[in-house]
Formats: sequence, C-alpha cells, structure tokens
Amino acid sequence: MSDGNFQKTTEAALSDHAGRDGARGAFYRATDQAAFLRGWSAFVAEAHPGLRRLVVMAEDEGGGAFRPVSVWPEEDADISGLSEVIIAAADAEGAVIAASGAPCVAVPVHFENGLAAIVAGETAKEVRALTPVLEMAAGWLAARLWEGRARDLGARHGQAVVALDSLAVLAAERRAPDAAAALVNELVSRFDLTRASIAFVRGRPGKTARLKLAAVSRAAWFRRRGKLARSFENAMEEALQQFESVVLPQPDNRRTMVDAAHGDLRDETGAAGLATVLLYDGDIPAGAITVEADAPLNDETLTRIEAVAALAGPVLGLKRRQNAWIAGRGADMAGRGLRALFGRHRPSYRLAAVVILALLIAPFVIHGPLRVTADAVLEGIGQQAATAPVAGFIAEAPLRAGDKVQKGDLLLQLDDRDLRLEAQRWRSELAQLRQQERQALAGGERAESTLIAAQVAQAEAQLALAAAQLERTRINAPISGVILSGDHAGRIGAPVEQGELMYEIAPEDAVRAALRVDERDVALVEAGQEGTLALAARPGLRLPLEVSAVVPVAEARPDGTGFRAEARLQPGEAELLPGMEGVARVTVGEASYAAILTRRLRDWAGLTIWRWSP
Repeated sequence: MSDGNFQKTTEAALSDHAGRDGARGAFYRATDQAAFLRGWSAFVAEAHPGLRRLVVMAEDEGGGAFRPVSVWPEEDADISGLSEVIIAAADAEGAVIAASGAPCVAVPVHFENGLAAIVAGETAKEVRALTPVLEMAAGWLAARLWEGRARDLGARHGQAVVALDSLAVLAAERRAPDAAAALVNELVSRFDLTRASIAFVRGRPGKTARLKLAAVSRAAWFRRRGKLARSFENAMEEALQQFESVVLPQPDNRRTMVDAAHGDLRDETGAAGLATVLLYDGDIPAGAITVEADAPLNDETLTRIEAVAALAGPVLGLKRRQNAWIAGRGADMAGRGLRALFGRHRPSYRLAAVVILALLIAPFVIHGPLRVTADAVLEGIGQQAATAPVAGFIAEAPLRAGDKVQKGDLLLQLDDRDLRLEAQRWRSELAQLRQQERQALAGGERAESTLIAAQVAQAEAQLALAAAQLERTRINAPISGVILSGDHAGRIGAPVEQGELMYEIAPEDAVRAALRVDERDVALVEAGQEGTLALAARPGLRLPLEVSAVVPVAEARPDGTGFRAEARLQPGEAELLPGMEGVARVTVGEASYAAILTRRLRDWAGLTIWRWSP
C-alpha cells in the first residue's frame, strides 16, 4: 500500500469511526491513557484488517526495561511471538521486520533523544503492508507525547510566572509578618480565592511541632486565640504531620490523605474547595498556607499554588531569621564564622581564633592578688578629748582645729567672775569666823568655840570648792599634738554644759588608718595582711600599711553596712595628719583573674538562688 493510499485509508477510517462511533473515532482527544490506547488499537486494527496482534511497550519509570502497556486483542495476552522483534527494535532507529517465524514488525518511538516506546504488530498478510500502518500509528503516540510535553511546559511557564510575581511581592516587604500578609493577599487576587491564611512553625517539625497563625488575607487584625484561628492551625498541623499537601475534596490523581481537621474547617467556613500547602525552608517544613475557594480546586491551580509556596518558603524563612537575632542573624553569623574558621583558605581566621581563645582562657588560668578596697581615714594614736568640766560661758577661745599645741596650753577659758566673787565671799566669811573663834577661846567659851570651829571648817571647804571651780574654768591641752576638732572663736559668751566636748587632740606623729570594710568583704580581712593606702590629699603617694585588728562591730551608714579595721602605717617621709581620708587596698589572697572579676556577681547569684530556692 502506498503512502497516498494509506493516508486515504486512514482518513476514511477516521471518518468512518467518527460517524459510527464518535467516542472511539475521536480517541486522539481522550484525556485518559487507557482510553486513548483502546481507541488507537481499534483504529490500527481497522486500518489493517490482517492484523492479528498489536502491542505497545513503554519504558519503566526506573528506566532500563520495557513493559507492555497495551495489548490487542485484550483477551490474548501472549506476546512471546513478538519478543524477538521487540528486542531488535530497541536498538534500531526505524522499523524492524522479523527475519524468521510469523510476519511481525516493530517500530521504535523516539522522544527527546531517547526511546520512549515500541509498537509491535503481527499480521496474517504481507508484513510490508503493515509497516506503514505501524509507522503512522507510532506517529500518533509520538504526537501524544509531544502534546503532553507542550502542556507541561505551558503549565510550568504559568507556574513560573505566578511564582516570580509572588516572589516580587515578598521581596518588597522587609519584615516577615508583612511579607506573609502580602503573600496571602496576592494568592487570593491571583487565583480568585475567597480566603488564604499562612502560619509558621513553632518548635521542631514532627509530632511536637506547632503552627502559629501569622496572617489572614484581607484582614489587618484577627483573633489569634479565636476558634477559627485554632481551626486553621489544626488543619495546617494535619498537613504538617503528614509532610504533604492536603486537598478537600481530594482529586483522583493525588494520594489519599487524612483530612479530618480539614473537614471540620470546611464545615465551619462553608468553603467548597479547601487545600493546605506546606512551606519549606530548605528541607525543613517552615509553615503552611491554607486556601479556600467557592468551587473545588483543580489540579492546575493547586500545582501553581505549590510552586508559589516552593519559592516563598526560603524567602520567608530568610526574613524570619533576619528579624530574629538569637535564632536568626546570630545563628547565620555563627554558621558563616564556623565555615570560615574551618575552611582551607582562611588561615588568618584560625590564627585569630587561637588568639581569642587564648585571651578567653587566660583569665581562668592566670592568678593574681585578690584585693579588698575600703574607705580609710587617719586617726591619731592616743587621741584625747577636752571637755567642759563645769557649766559656764565661753570667755576666751584662742585656738581652733588644725593648730598645734603643747601639753598644758590654754585651749579655752570660761567666764569666772561669779566664781571669783563666790571665792572672795568665802574668804571674807572665813576671816570673820576665825576672828570669832579666837574671841571665844580668849573668853573661855569652849562650847561656842567648838561650834565656830565647825563653821570655819565649812567655810574652808566652800573656799576650796570655789578655788577648784575657778581652776576648772581653764581647759588646757591634755597632750601635745594637733587639734582635730573645735573652733569656738565665734561663740564668745555662749553657754556650755558640763561634760560638753570642746576639742579633740591627737599626737602629731603617731597616726593609724581606720578602715571601713564592706560587710561582704569582712570575712576575708585578717590581722597581719598588708596593703596600700592612697590619700585624697596626696593621690600620687602610696603608703604601705598592715592590718593590726578587725573590730567585729557593725557600722550602719547610708551607703551600706561596714566593719571597722585598724591598720598600722609604716614610717615614711610624708607628713601625715589625723583626719586625712583616702582609699585602702588590702591584699587578702590570690585567685584567678576570672574569679576576681566575677566575685561580686557570683556572691550575688549564690545569695539570690539560696533566697528563692524552695
């Protein structure tokens, strides 16, 4: 049969089939592969009436082997007679006719530079008449493959356009929540959905993973703890636990999934179509998108939404990490640092790491002196006070604080006019009594003389008392030294009480340091420890000292509680005066520099933990 006759025969057969059996004659428009192959086999059988057997062999999904996908007639599945010609056609470029046995021919179907299928037939007539029929029939199969390829490319092109547009929407937003809201709004507009929502994973993926609703389309605010939000999160977690998209109603070409939570959500929202698509950040599920529609979602729409999710997942994951320091940018910076540290071409990084590590370890292994700091004031050794021996009024006060005095020098003179008059009165009284006593003795009046003698003794005592009080009106320096306190030049004529402190005097050359040790450090300070004193009056001078005693008596002050410690100063050329203040540092032992620097913190933490521990 010539090609022209075959074309006419084919057109006639197609026309005849279209007229007699529209479903079979239009097999090339069938969407199902099995229906296409049945109609195709019937067409080839009618185009060549002598055909006994027709087989289509297709490559397995794993590759490397062929299996029969269509056998005509269906009740005869024995294709052993065609095995030889099929094997020969697998290595051929065109039709192969069997060299022996029954008249058989096989035609390879090439697709994208590879062997996609083999069409083999056995005939009762001349085998050369069957060859053009099978070649034409193989052309139908190749056209079918190329049509499918074209549809796939068109679908992928559409998916790429939608995904890139969505990626542009995400790139316009800096924060992850804003990008998520923009994405769900874009999905609703792009695919004519009624609503879309997105949630992000909190925790590790798996049974313990939890999704937190982040954005709902066309909603600036929503109740995160509401019933509807919880229903969305349950549906998304259902898909997350299965690591695959869940669609309701389920299409025939998708694997059956558990959709109980999706069913509850559909009952609550009334959506006709519902689907949840996972977001992946690398190989880790990072979230999910749930979409709702007024009609069941077709496979093309679902595929495009999945393509958008595939591109949006890494972008949203990156934005979330950028907005979070600890789990985001901090982790990324740490990862880059580790890669640079252990890389082959960054020796400077390793050197810097060694130096930094040494600097970090050094405070823990290098020990130094542990010092306690305390406020200090110089005191005179043998310091004495001058008080008012009697009550009176100040008559003279020639000296004040800071003046040097010798023992016995007049410090302050009280007004003694009344005492002098009192002494003069008793002197006169005493002279009269003695005169009366002599007269009584001369007159032999013994009883009267005895009485007058008693009055004389009383007067003498009063005169001695007045003299003693006169003596006490003078306040003299008890020791030689420097006046530490007392300035009464402006109090002339002012009254003073008996026992009132008027002056403090300290020896000029004998001083010691009185330290105020913080209560947190008093347990470390002991007698015999050495240190250094810096005075405010002479900050550049460092005076060595030695702790002589620790007084276990607390002193409460506004800045905290402290304990008194006394220290001896080693003799030097510096002129030291009582009352000078400064800061003392006492060496109480040795410790690592890390322990020294964190001592206060460790003490506070230990006390706080103990206080709040059950």
